[in-house]
Amino acid sequence: MSLLVGHLNLYSQKPQELAQFFSELLDMDISPDEKGGGIWLKNTDLTLFVDQASAEQLFHKGGERDMMVEFNLGTLTELEDLLHKVQFISYRHGEGDMAKAPKAKLSKVGDKVFFNLKDPDGRRWKFSYTEDS
Repeated sequence: MSLLVGHLNLYSQKPQELAQFFSELLDMDISPDEKGGGIWLKNTDLTLFVDQASAEQLFHKGGERDMMVEFNLGTLTELEDLLHKVQFISYRHGEGDMAKAPKAKLSKVGDKVFFNLKDPDGRRWKFSYTEDS
């Protein structure tokens, strides 16, 4: 069986900020939902839908709604390029102060090289590359 993700729904108290974050990080095009109320983000590989969060839709840090999404990249170079982009965005949003910028770094466990990242709402994202054995 082969599964493809249609799109991911992300609920946020700050949908515009979250949309800008992913647009910049993953080079995604932003467009308002034609029916109103949400924001679509698309690139060739992924579609996200960001919507205003109600209390029931908010992610619960200590409970069953906590999750991490992992994306696998095709080459180590792509992973390193994305990490450099994350570091640059963090530096820029930290107003040029590296001490204030969140730290993202490559880690390796077995044949998997990866880094973790939190979006503005605190969701965890993992970007990885699996080396050939």
